[in-house]
Amino acid sequence: PLAIQLYPLVLRHESDSTKSHRKRKQRPENSVASKDEKHSPLVEPFPTTYWVTHPAFRAVISKLELRQQETDIDGRSNEGTIRKFEKQLQTESTALDSMRSAHEQYGEERRKLITSEDWKWIQGRKWEGAFSATRGVAGIRNPAGIKCLHAHAAHYWSGCKDNVVGKWVSDEVQAFLSDAKLGSYGRASREK
Repeated sequence: PLAIQLYPLVLRHESDSTKSHRKRKQRPENSVASKDEKHSPLVEPFPTTYWVTHPAFRAVISKLELRQQETDIDGRSNEGTIRKFEKQLQTESTALDSMRSAHEQYGEERRKLITSEDWKWIQGRKWEGAFSATRGVAGIRNPAGIKCLHAHAAHYWSGCKDNVVGKWVSDEVQAFLSDAKLGSYGRASREK
């Protein structure tokens, strides 16, 4: 599959960059902390519900995300992919309306995945806002903004045709693969 659906909670091991680790480091050395507390795994909200699985497609999308404003040989300015898509959303009213719908669907789908037991746990942590329908693709709050092209493409490939950003990404990926003489699934095509 090009994309899979993930559960909206993730289990991570604490690292130096996690908020919990930084808080524990700020405690006085004489404070009491259990041995388990120092190495306990963290459960956190994970807003990315759809994930691109195909390595070639992931790599191409990463290239698109990294594409920044550049100047071509003729001195013309090319804007980065994300900025280009954000401008399209701002200038095409039907595109923005479609993305509002896609973001709402994404938030609703993420919320529906959560078990009742996990929902009670989430409420106890006061994390309900992280799972509201106002948190769209990859947890974004602004429907005119773009956070992650991978998340948009995966959402589109999972069946949400309202995700026009995902469609645009899909079109760019297909164009790149065609230009590179790769088939639609990333394998080199045979020329006859």
